[in-house]
Amino acid sequence: MQTTACTRGALRILAACELTHGEPLTMPEMTTRLDMTEALVVKACHRLMRAGYLSGLRGRGGGYRLA
Repeated sequence: MQTTACTRGALRILAACELTHGEPLTMPEMTTRLDMTEALVVKACHRLMRAGYLSGLRGRGGGYRLA
């Protein structure tokens, strides 16, 4: 079975968000922790939010966490 880079990235993002125990994970943290490009993180997070797996928090102390 073949998966795209976006799918693999989305799975890694979900796993990283699970390890934060509800604390928001910022975009820069994801890119450094997961060694992914910012463009790929943005694309994967957008798709995960649209599917209802992630929720985004804006502003200071914001980031992404599991929905």
